[in-house]
Amino acid sequence: MSRILASHAGEKGLVLTSRKDQCDALAAHVRSEAGPEAAARLKIVHNDTGEERERTLAAHAKDGGPSVLVSPSLWYGVDLKGDLSRFQVIIKAPYLSLGDRRTRAKMERSDAWYKYASLTKLLQGMGRSVRDADDHGRRAAACRGPCRACPI
Repeated sequence: MSRILASHAGEKGLVLTSRKDQCDALAAHVRSEAGPEAAARLKIVHNDTGEERERTLAAHAKDGGPSVLVSPSLWYGVDLKGDLSRFQVIIKAPYLSLGDRRTRAKMERSDAWYKYASLTKLLQGMGRSVRDADDHGRRAAACRGPCRACPI
């Protein structure tokens, strides 16, 4: 991750995670590998409240520096067009949580539904940074180990 941040030193970006603890681990990793200046670029959005999310998104848009949004909650409904995100990293394939009883029950009835829902989330996330035909951005996926039956 430190190399990705270094290669996009002057650009804003987006890092999508699956869980809050991944955001914190990523920030700690960047701090130890690249130092506090690189870690200061990271704007973590845990989405504790809608107001916090909107404040952080507004600060990211207003900030003239190369801030990077890091979040498990920005997969949908975020418009980072133009220079608001020139690179994007997906930390892990976004499988839906099997800790949710409803999701588990639906997955047990149809594994295809589960894969489709996860793929839909991935595609939605990938669309946060490139918003129209004239927009552009680079993407990377960092999925450690085999992603079981990953449709990606």
